[in-house]
Amino acid sequence: MEPENFYNTVNLELFNNSDSFPNLREDVNYLITEIADVMEKIKNYLNKKEDFPHQLIHGDLHHENILCLIDEKNGNSVSAILDFEFVSWDLRAMELAICLSKFASEAEPLNFFEAFIKGFFVNAELNEFEINAVVDLIILRIVSNFVYFVGRYLGKEETLELCLNKVRVYANRVRWLKENYDKIIEILSNYSKKNK
Repeated sequence: MEPENFYNTVNLELFNNSDSFPNLREDVNYLITEIADVMEKIKNYLNKKEDFPHQLIHGDLHHENILCLIDEKNGNSVSAILDFEFVSWDLRAMELAICLSKFASEAEPLNFFEAFIKGFFVNAELNEFEINAVVDLIILRIVSNFVYFVGRYLGKEETLELCLNKVRVYANRVRWLKENYDKIIEILSNYSKKNK
C-alpha cells in the first residue's frame, strides 16, 4: 500500500469515531511523513547491497523475549532466547535496530542504548555503512509497527484505543531518535572501534 493510500485509510478508519483522542492527528501525520522518508532512505541503502551484509536474524529480540538467570555468585546471564516466529534472512544491522527500538521510550534512553550497544559489540560487528544506517533502521522498525497495528485494527484483531495509544508512543520514539541521531551514531562508532 502506498503511503497516500495508507494515510487515507487511517483518516477514514481511525478518526471517524475517535473524539476521545483529539491530538493524535498531528502524530499520525508525522508518522505518515516518516514512512515515506524512511522508505526512500531504505531504497538508497539497498542500492549498495555490498555494504549491507545479510544473516539469519531473530527479528524480535528485545527484553521481553530473553530469559535471564540470576546467579548471586557469577552475576546475571542470559539463559534463553524465546519467540523465534520472525526469524529470517535479513540485514545484519536490522537485528541491532530491532533490539534498540523499544529503548527510545525509556526515561533515559541514551543510557539503555549505550549499555546495549556496548554488550552487542562484544561478539558482533557492523561496518561503517551499517553503523550510519542503524538509526534509520530503528525508525523503519517503529513505523512498520505502526502499520502493523493499524492493520490489526482494520482486521478487527485490536481495539481502536490500543491502536491510537500506539500512535503517540511511536511518534515520540521517532522524534527522540531524530533529535539524538548524531549521539547514537557516535555511541555505535565508539563501541565498534573499541572491540576491533
